[in-house]
Amino acid sequence: MNLHPDNAERLQQQVAAAKRDLKLALASEIVLLDELERKNKEITELKQAEQRLAAALSDLKLALASEKVLLDELDKKNKELTELSITDGLTGLYNHRFLQERLEFEVKRARRYGGNLSCMMIDIDHFKLLNDTHGHQCGDFVLRELSNILRKQSREVDICGRYGGEEFLILTNVALEYAEQFAGKLRTAIGCHAFEFESKSLHVTVSIGIADFTPGMKDRHELIEKADLAMYRAKQDGRNLIRVWKEKT
Repeated sequence: MNLHPDNAERLQQQVAAAKRDLKLALASEIVLLDELERKNKEITELKQAEQRLAAALSDLKLALASEKVLLDELDKKNKELTELSITDGLTGLYNHRFLQERLEFEVKRARRYGGNLSCMMIDIDHFKLLNDTHGHQCGDFVLRELSNILRKQSREVDICGRYGGEEFLILTNVALEYAEQFAGKLRTAIGCHAFEFESKSLHVTVSIGIADFTPGMKDRHELIEKADLAMYRAKQDGRNLIRVWKEKT
């Protein structure tokens, strides 16, 4: 088919224009495909980053959980060490060192703010004879049992400790007359208790001396000394007694 030259030229122009449009369309398609590929790559990298972050967070949670377990265990051990440092190994009561520190604190507080503070010194009567007759294991048993009685008969705010050997000390924030009533309750509970050791049923008694803090006292040592003197007066007067320290007139 023969085309008029003008028509042929227009056709060529149209074909050329179509090619250009096609090239532009293809170029745009390529740009879109590249953009889509880039976005897919970014999404893949983001998902991988999220997975890495999730794994890191999981590891961090495990590390924090382990750290908390270690801190809790350390805190528990520290508390146990503190308990051991202030506790008498045989009786489970406070030890001599803690009693001295606490008495120092209580005396300073009573001196500054007022209030009652009474000190009881408790000594087991004829304890050496008990040891010599029944053996030291029996003596240790009596010390433990008597400590349990002191603990049960005392209030939570009372400070009970083993002062040394067969001597015990109790600090209580009550007036002297009530401290004497408290001591009477302790003496009766101990005297009525049957200490069952192996096949033996033993009874023991205690002598108790009481002193209360007064502003004129120099320090804790004077309070302990006066309670101790009252306790020795109970021993001298026949044992199984309670004596209260009184200033000589």
